[in-house]
Amino acid sequence: MKKTDFMHLLRVRGLKATSRRVLLLKTLQETTRPLSVEAMRVLLKDNMNEVTVYRALEVLVEKGIAVRISLSNLREYYELAPLGGRHHHHLVCNGCGEVEDVDVPEPKGFEKSVLRQSKHFVQITSHSLEFFGKCRSCLSV
Repeated sequence: MKKTDFMHLLRVRGLKATSRRVLLLKTLQETTRPLSVEAMRVLLKDNMNEVTVYRALEVLVEKGIAVRISLSNLREYYELAPLGGRHHHHLVCNGCGEVEDVDVPEPKGFEKSVLRQSKHFVQITSHSLEFFGKCRSCLSV
């Protein structure tokens, strides 16, 4: 996605296309994994303070442009919302907290099957699946 596409996306979702929001979206796009706020601050090289990053991310999450991923008792991570239906899951290192995207084939009718087992739910709006283990670096220590 180009910078102008982010500007359009922000405007379509009812947001001002500020340079900071566009920069945050570009940063999320250029990585191949979800990012913590701390990691984003490093990549942004002091272009935004931590409070500004948090506030901007919350707005992007509210508007469905970004996704917040809460992993167990670990920190929260952020990534672009899947555009075009690309849904994926995550591998998480119990040692260092490294997070990696992974595509997991889901059986046809997966969510419908889950709902059939429920006594109280009639709709699923989203789902996540995380796998926890050790990355190569932590395993070799």
